[in-house]
Amino acid sequence: MFKKLPAYHLSNMVVGLVLYPFCAILGLPAPHPATVRSLAHVMAVTSTVTVPLPDGKGTTVRVTGVAEQRVSHLAIHILILICLTAGSVLRYVPQPIIIGVFLFLGIASIRGNQMFDRLFVLLSFERERWPNYYYVQDVDRREMTRFTLLQTVIVVTMVAISRVSQIAIVFPFLMATMVPVRLYLIPKFFSKEAIDVLDR
Repeated sequence: MFKKLPAYHLSNMVVGLVLYPFCAILGLPAPHPATVRSLAHVMAVTSTVTVPLPDGKGTTVRVTGVAEQRVSHLAIHILILICLTAGSVLRYVPQPIIIGVFLFLGIASIRGNQMFDRLFVLLSFERERWPNYYYVQDVDRREMTRFTLLQTVIVVTMVAISRVSQIAIVFPFLMATMVPVRLYLIPKFFSKEAIDVLDR
């Protein structure tokens, strides 16, 4: 797992203290997290093994390590810089190919996401056929269902708002409200044990 956690915090500090003020003074667009690309990158440098579940009803992916380095980050951003200067060539790339690449990255990032795993579990209505995931065994079924449905509603709402240009400007504020919602509102409706398991 991660062994150099302070380095990642230092990276965030550099972005916050250097890049954001610099962009604000010059009127440049501020850097923002590229979720799909970031998830795909983290998955690419993560070592995993597929292990069978105890009851034999399937398999799960277990993380064995993460290759912590700066080379791939540097290479990604060099390629982005090249793309910015190669617009005259890239305009000949058909748009469906670009959309397909992002679609592939988005679908690939679903693998191992607990919320989607729980959704797939809930779509199997026969309880005895549910895989033996730890959150299936350790959390009450009704509580897991309510938590998963709440997460799904939030995600769908966020995506819908981000796609409507007239109200998309409120998206960052809604994202910010998720912090107090998680800290103060969610614990009123779910037990601490369930939150510890479902919100890892």
